Amino acid sequence: FDDATVLNPYGASVPGFASSTPSRSEQFNLSNTQILGPTAVNELRLNFTRFAYRASQPVTGLGKVSSFGFQEGGLGLLPQAPQLEGVPSINLNQLGISFGVSLPAILIQDAYHVSDGFSKIVGRHTLKFGGAFGYSQNDLRAGGSLNGRFNFNGTETGNDFADFLLGAPDSFVQDNQVMGDMRTKSGSIYAQDSFRVRPNLTLNYGLRWEPGQPWYDIQGRIQAFVPGQQSQRFPNAPTGWVFPGDPGIPQTVAPTRYNNFAPRFGIAYSPDAADGLLKTIFGGPGKTSIRAAGGMFYTSFDTEGPSYEEGDAPFSNYYLSPTLTYLEEPFKSRLSGNDPGQRFPIPALSASESFATFLPLAGSPGTLRSNVTPYAEDFNVTIQRELPKSTILSVGYVGTRGHHLFSEVDFNPGSAVKCLQIRSLFSAAGQPGNGCGPFGEDTIYTLNGQTFYGTRPYSVTSGKYLSQGLLDFSDNTYEATMGNSNYNSLQITVNKAAGPLHLMAAYTWSKALDDASRFGDLVNPFNFRASKALSSFDMTHNFVASYTYDLPFQRLASARRGMAYKILDGWQLAGITRFTTGVPVALSQSGDLSLCGCENLGTGAVDLPNYSGQPVQFFNPRTSPNFQYFSTDVFSSEQLGVPGNANRRFFHGPGLNNWDVSLFKNVRVTERISVDIRGEFFNVFNHAQFNNPVGNFAQSNFGQITSARDPRIGQVAAKIHF
Repeated sequence: FDDATVLNPYGASVPGFASSTPSRSEQFNLSNTQILGPTAVNELRLNFTRFAYRASQPVTGLGKVSSFGFQEGGLGLLPQAPQLEGVPSINLNQLGISFGVSLPAILIQDAYHVSDGFSKIVGRHTLKFGGAFGYSQNDLRAGGSLNGRFNFNGTETGNDFADFLLGAPDSFVQDNQVMGDMRTKSGSIYAQDSFRVRPNLTLNYGLRWEPGQPWYDIQGRIQAFVPGQQSQRFPNAPTGWVFPGDPGIPQTVAPTRYNNFAPRFGIAYSPDAADGLLKTIFGGPGKTSIRAAGGMFYTSFDTEGPSYEEGDAPFSNYYLSPTLTYLEEPFKSRLSGNDPGQRFPIPALSASESFATFLPLAGSPGTLRSNVTPYAEDFNVTIQRELPKSTILSVGYVGTRGHHLFSEVDFNPGSAVKCLQIRSLFSAAGQPGNGCGPFGEDTIYTLNGQTFYGTRPYSVTSGKYLSQGLLDFSDNTYEATMGNSNYNSLQITVNKAAGPLHLMAAYTWSKALDDASRFGDLVNPFNFRASKALSSFDMTHNFVASYTYDLPFQRLASARRGMAYKILDGWQLAGITRFTTGVPVALSQSGDLSLCGCENLGTGAVDLPNYSGQPVQFFNPRTSPNFQYFSTDVFSSEQLGVPGNANRRFFHGPGLNNWDVSLFKNVRVTERISVDIRGEFFNVFNHAQFNNPVGNFAQSNFGQITSARDPRIGQVAAKIHF
């Protein structure tokens, strides 16, 4: 049982927006290990875990939005929690600066779990059987943008801060309180056998059955997008927007999978090389061990996806501006007279409710009904050898293939062909400024009696509210288990103990590829394969050495007693040294030149610069002008209506050269009292550790380093034991 409160005086990138987060954690565990004779044992475990917290309770920054220069009401801001009214969230994405009142979320997570495992030795076999059942609850009350959220990317002037001063945001988001009561059940059954074939050879094999149930809301407050299907639960919803309880839509939206069978196999072998060539290679009996294993491993669905599903129409309103708006009046278009209109407060929930307040639906994900359980295929081979002088060497290959990973893909991207067609017609009519262009995917165009209702394939599905100038859908994604990953590595480890010196060094040479490195890393909706790139965490070379050395200062003392000996004895030097390749640079190009309008929910999926194919040159940012890290002449702007051809991650940023060192001393004052004195230095040589350069081609500082990791930090501590 644990209560905690964290006060964050810097709840934003600038002072003045402090927040407090109180939390409570509870855990109850009961286990029974029953010995059933000399060869059998049964283990039963019951567990309950709860985590509850109120995240980011605002402490400062509150006040009427009108006092900060915003128009309140009309086409201006209408905060959805008066007691939390304050400065809305402002994100300057080029500068990496954000500020505004942090808004609270109440999250309660409960997990109930019971498992039982039975083990029995039969001759040379060790048999294991068991199973488990779990029930999880995830209750959420939140609203991340109750006061509104403005994003600035520099579209108007090329500089996000200048756009902020002009009051020209790239997008505006607002929502009201999100309510979710998510649940899921899990279960598994397994059987396994460890077969000791010979004293130096053991086989391990088993099978696990693990059904996969997606999360569901006990109130049915999640949704799917199914083209052509009209909801019966909410008949006024746009066609395609359906909910649990509609025909063919179960409570979990995607079905529970019952065919998740996961085999695994392993082998451990110590060559019995007593003489001859094998003894030369393997070092004699017991000097070498060889291990290999492989298997399939299913995983449960993450809570991030269902949490993202919550808070959408008609249960809540997650509003994303369909056009460029003004800072002081975020419901007023600055591109045309087609104002989005005020969308708050939302009407009371009912089956006959009008959806006009919510349209066009934007930033609202729909679960893909064909989702399956994510799984990985893991395999490894390791050779471990005992060398002379207390040294152990391990060399191994480790690989993983991930399948059906949880990801996002836009199901309603704008059509560049249609946009260019509209643009051409307006130009021919002498009205080039009124035609389609970047960020015009959700605009209604009228020319000489001809009307174009946006450029997206599902801009209009039912058209029930077209008379009010409202489209049905804007930029939305599927939550889809369509991601794949591939990881391969050579791993070498050396352990050595030599008197007062203890050393462990590890080197990994690896490569990680995937379609999406995390939920929110969008997949290209036009060409899924185009999203395959280096993983955001890929690190080709990674060398880490940790060491401790007992300093022999006590030898300077004339005797093993007295004050001098106590001062000189017990000193220890320890450290961690790391040399690594940097992580990949994420490329993008803001400005919607692709005309797909599918970068509002993420970057780098479609809007990318063009790459000439020539090698990228790298510079030392310590000596290059403006901290330039890579050459930019091999990149050029994407053309209007044509996505760029660059891979979104194909080269790495600056690496690490870091030394952390500590000096430790134990002073024994009496038999019952001792004092530990420790001095620690992180990045002890104060080596500049640069963060990745700017990867957005549309920014003036493209390719330049703009920030670094922490400089040298030192701390001293003392602890008394009694």
